[in-house]
Amino acid sequence: MDHHCVWLNKCVGLGNHKDFILFLVYFIAAAIYFDILSLFLFLNIGVHQTSALGNIHIILFLSSFPMIYGLGSLLLSQLRNMWRNITELERIFTPPHLLEKYRKQNVKDNIRILMGRSPSKWFLPIH
Repeated sequence: MDHHCVWLNKCVGLGNHKDFILFLVYFIAAAIYFDILSLFLFLNIGVHQTSALGNIHIILFLSSFPMIYGLGSLLLSQLRNMWRNITELERIFTPPHLLEKYRKQNVKDNIRILMGRSPSKWFLPIH
């Protein structure tokens, strides 16, 4: 077990770690897409007239940056742990000299353990 995720309402471990990573990737991608759309809508409205709708778009655009930053840092830490074949709890509580054995494994093999054998299915929510 790695940790309990309140968003998925599950404990994240080997059986569903791929689902958690994909959840983070999809959520960050959707937030970035939302930001791009909000920015374009704000620029189109803002050029012609100032309105409350334009202000809402810029507020939504700016308010999503902390969310993208927070989930992005969580995704990066999960990817780092996946590359090293450790969990977050192992990273926090295991002495560094005991973690050396994980670093000797092949990164590609560590990724395949969690994401599956076929790279074409790594970003699909199937096992």
